[in-house]
Amino acid sequence: MNEATAVLARGIGKPDLRYVQFPYEQVRQVLIQMGIWPKTAGQFLEMYKAINEGVVAAQEPRSRENTTLTSFERFVQDIFVPAYHGKAATA
Repeated sequence: MNEATAVLARGIGKPDLRYVQFPYEQVRQVLIQMGIWPKTAGQFLEMYKAINEGVVAAQEPRSRENTTLTSFERFVQDIFVPAYHGKAATA
């Protein structure tokens, strides 16, 4: 996540941007403040924990057939940065 954050930071011109991982309970409170029902917030947290602990994992390894040719750097440059600046491409 630190590498991804560094790519995003360069893209938007904020070199001091850092990745911060929040405690699960703090995430739960924010989700609820955003209007998500407490039970649903708890289900999100279960999913996040399962991913973080390796319980949920990809069914198959990455391959040419299931991986886009678009790098994260290219995505940030072509899609994320324009959207960040309010200039998202239209469909």
